[in-house]
Amino acid sequence: MCDLRTYALALTLLVPTAAAGQGLTEPLRHFATCTGRLSALTEHQWRTDGPASEATARQRDAMADLLAAVTPPEDAIQAMALRIEAKAALAALLAHAHRTQDRSAQSQALRLIGPCTGMLLG
Repeated sequence: MCDLRTYALALTLLVPTAAAGQGLTEPLRHFATCTGRLSALTEHQWRTDGPASEATARQRDAMADLLAAVTPPEDAIQAMALRIEAKAALAALLAHAHRTQDRSAQSQALRLIGPCTGMLLG
């Protein structure tokens, strides 16, 4: 049963609702999703890990700057909706992984965060 919930949570991270991402460019969707995911990770780390949250918060801020740079005013509401959706989904996955020590959920969370942090490290 835990695995089924884990995959359901992961699916919500991978498949944004049509309303949130409709009509947005790929870079805008990517930056909005990553900003949301990094926001969720920052808050999770505040509650659990401490020092790592500062580095993640800097990455989130950098991603938010990229998002702001590519978001035309007419797409700002959709971009924010996508950001919030991604944040909520990853927050649920991280909470589940932490609460149950589900390694599959932990791995999935890392796989979803990787492309976001990877593009900022270069």
